[in-house]
Amino acid sequence: MKPRAQLLTLLLAVLLAAPLAAAAQVTALKGATIYTLAGAPIENGTLVIRDGKIAAVGGPETPVPAGARVIDAKGLRIYPGLFDAVSRLGLTEVGAVSATVDTNELGRYNPHLLAATAVHPPSEHIPVARANGITHARTT
Repeated sequence: MKPRAQLLTLLLAVLLAAPLAAAAQVTALKGATIYTLAGAPIENGTLVIRDGKIAAVGGPETPVPAGARVIDAKGLRIYPGLFDAVSRLGLTEVGAVSATVDTNELGRYNPHLLAATAVHPPSEHIPVARANGITHARTT
């Protein structure tokens, strides 16, 4: 499996682990390289999810609670979710079809326009962004 496919597979597993963790209570991903953005990556790391939230992150010595569901993530990478702070996500569906581009009304002065009413929740771009690691977006 290519590294990008491995990354996407693991990211999907982590995103899906939250609901599964709520059912199984505790899930642990072991053996992955974990990027925490707080320094160097943790090689052969362990990530413990309890009740849908991250409970512990550390090296191979990080204890895994008894009865936890353990997922072997050896050779894979775990990244935190990404936040797209200034996005047009959900405002444009098909660029060539003007009816699906809700940014066409922009101008110098349009205080009546609100992105919140223009966002198209079933947009195909949202699951694509999610699959690429975007967990939150601020549509402006």
